[in-house]
Amino acid sequence: MTGGTAAGPFSVNAEAALIELELSWRPAGYHDFRFQDGVYSARPGDEDVFTGGTPDALGQEIRKHWLVWQ
Repeated sequence: MTGGTAAGPFSVNAEAALIELELSWRPAGYHDFRFQDGVYSARPGDEDVFTGGTPDALGQEIRKHWLVWQ
């Protein structure tokens, strides 16, 4: 434990989650992965921004979009 804070059992390491999302989805054209104000986001090309309250929710939104284009 560092800095006097403890992670809860369901807390998410946002930096690690963004790395995994980027590794999974960048080859398919998604970019600009971010976590800001409790919201995860990514952009598909120059289109709108996809968002989710968790890494999984963002991944589901990206997958829905990606499946339409397959």
